Parts: sequence; C-alpha cells; structure tokens
Amino acid sequence: VWAETCDYVTIERCYVNNYTYGGFMAVNTCNHFYVLHCKILEVNNTYYPNTYPISLSAYDYDEGSWARGVDLKAIGNYIKNTIPFWEGIDAHGGEYVVISENTIVGCRDGIAVFEDERGFTVRNVIVSNNHIIGSQETESSHNTSISAGILVRGYDIIVKGNRK
Repeated sequence: VWAETCDYVTIERCYVNNYTYGGFMAVNTCNHFYVLHCKILEVNNTYYPNTYPISLSAYDYDEGSWARGVDLKAIGNYIKNTIPFWEGIDAHGGEYVVISENTIVGCRDGIAVFEDERGFTVRNVIVSNNHIIGSQETESSHNTSISAGILVRGYDIIVKGNRK
C-alpha cells in the first residue's frame, strides 16, 4: 500500500507476503496514518533501497519536497524478513508517532525513528512494548552495518518496555 498526501488512512488486519518494494508506505504528508495488527512477510528485494515493511513518514525524492506527517501509528504488527537489509518500521520525520506492541523478526534494524542530515525531524514519539528478534550484521549493495534493535534521533522520544 502506497499512501501519498493522505489524511485519515487506517490499514488494519492486512497480510502482505513476498513483496518487492514496501509493505505499507506513507509518503509526502500523510496525517493520521495507522497500520494496525497486520502481517508483513518476506521481502524478496536484494537491490532497491528503502524496502521497508512499514514506513510511517517518507520523503519523495522525485518531488523534491518534504512535509512531515502528524499522528502516525504502527501498533500490533508482525514483520518477518529473510532478506534483512532494511528497518522493520521506519519513520524519517513525523510528529506524534506511536510504534507499539509490534514483533519484528530478521530485519537489519528493528525500528528506526530519526531525523536525518537534511533536517527532517521527528518529535513526540513513543516506542514501546515491541519485541525485536534476530537483528544481525548484514551486507547489501547499499550498505554494510551492524544492526540495532531500535535507532532514535529526534526530540521528545520515549523508549520503554521493548525487548530484543
């Protein structure tokens, strides 16, 4: 599901398997975007960047613009990747973001919530009660990194009750 410039999108109890680019993606100012109790399995892409199972706030490089989404939620989802090059749940910017009660298996990083070098900020974030399994060192044509369970960089971020 690719949602672009949307308000009030709820994706609930959906199943995605064997996809090539993005499970559920919010791009260019999606506000009130919720991914709830979904199952996202097995990305089959080893080349294209940014193949996230869930992306709560993303920049569209083709449009050359950025607008941060508000009220973004990923709650109660199950994510499993056997090609672990990308984060399970990602938010490059956003305000009032909740990532809670998700199980993430085999992704490079379980959860990444951060502003980047272009200044796309994240504010007022809660990352809680997630279970991250099997993050590991990975290599792809785009990056080599030691993975983390949860990456955060921004303002007013609460991380609590998670386990790896």
